[in-house]
Amino acid sequence: MINSAGRPERKEGFSGPLEPAVGSSHDSKVSLFCTSTRTLIRVEGETSEPFVSGDAVAQLVNGGLNAVVGSEEAQRESLPRASTTKGG
Repeated sequence: MINSAGRPERKEGFSGPLEPAVGSSHDSKVSLFCTSTRTLIRVEGETSEPFVSGDAVAQLVNGGLNAVVGSEEAQRESLPRASTTKGG
């Protein structure tokens, strides 16, 4: 786990407010960053037929997939141009 130690941080490729976060990465392929208002997910190299379900949106960014899980407001703030939404 990576902890921002209370310093506001934002994962590259996402927008929105700077918030303290806790993160984890696996084999440099999947990164997960959790704040008090949203979860940011980055999957490197996954660009084929992305889909989401639940309270999530996603967008292809720089050869990978960025996704946000959270309220509609958090989704709009973090990925304002999300092209992959629930059911589509």
